[in-house]
Amino acid sequence: MHASEWLALALLLVTGYYAWQSYLLNKVTKQTFELSHRPYLAFKSFQFQVEKVNDTNANIRGGIQLENVGNTLLKYEVKSLRIILQDKTVANPRFINTGGYVYPKQSTYFRFDTIQNIDFSQFPISGTIEYESEYSSGTKKYTSKRKSIVHILPDGLIDWVNEEEYEE
Repeated sequence: MHASEWLALALLLVTGYYAWQSYLLNKVTKQTFELSHRPYLAFKSFQFQVEKVNDTNANIRGGIQLENVGNTLLKYEVKSLRIILQDKTVANPRFINTGGYVYPKQSTYFRFDTIQNIDFSQFPISGTIEYESEYSSGTKKYTSKRKSIVHILPDGLIDWVNEEEYEE
């Protein structure tokens, strides 16, 4: 083989190498773009409103705050929400609406009916919160489920531990 043939072979190998590297970079760029445009409705916090009835009892309305942490407008629906505090709940909760739209980097609140006559003299007030939501920004739908043990502390702070968490 002559020197020019070796040079041509070397150039062919280098060109092939750079073509392969360009393919890999394109693949990563595509995945990054898809990930940045994937909708994601994240759990942000629990919310509780306390209405004291007397020195020992209170009515408590709880809810969840969800945030669109993605870069696209998403449509969501809360399929279920159940809050149990001190073994009390609302058997057939009524919801004004079950979903809507959330803009990127914005939050939405979803509230449960008021649970009556919670013993407010003993802390922490303990219970569980379970919810399931479905969301999308196009044709593909995602499901999020969470079950948490919550404790409402005397100073109004809320502490929780996730028992189950599922994202599909």
